[in-house]
Amino acid sequence: MGMPENGTGEHARSGSAAAPALGELSSPSSVWSRLRPLLNGRRRWVAALALGSVLSGLTESGILAILAQVAASLVDGKSHVHIETLHLDASLGALLAVALGLAILRFALQMAISYIPARVAADMQAQLRSELFASFTRSSWVWRVKTGWRRETPISTAFCTT
Repeated sequence: MGMPENGTGEHARSGSAAAPALGELSSPSSVWSRLRPLLNGRRRWVAALALGSVLSGLTESGILAILAQVAASLVDGKSHVHIETLHLDASLGALLAVALGLAILRFALQMAISYIPARVAADMQAQLRSELFASFTRSSWVWRVKTGWRRETPISTAFCTT
């Protein structure tokens, strides 16, 4: 049950295109030109995903910095933390409350950046299906007969009835 042979003993691949050259993939304009039809009308979603990802990274780094300061203060036996760069003097409880708030914000951002790619993919798939169906219904009957668009119907019906 492999691929059909093309008469020369090699397996034929239908519809396979040559792989793009390495230089074509590294060019930012080439990448955007390929993505533009797929992301058309979804730029706000992509921007929201980028912003959410950046904010999520910043909140995570804030949580880690606060926890490191609290841990260092606990090792030294201090009940207050003085952060020189922020000109901040706070108790350990207050810093832990800030870290908890950042963790809740990080969780909310993570929910958003998990939802957005799924929404974009679903919208894109629906758009591509609609365009494919519209193209098929606009095609001529001559094309449909030449391409054998109903060729698999008797075979699939035979499998379903046996």
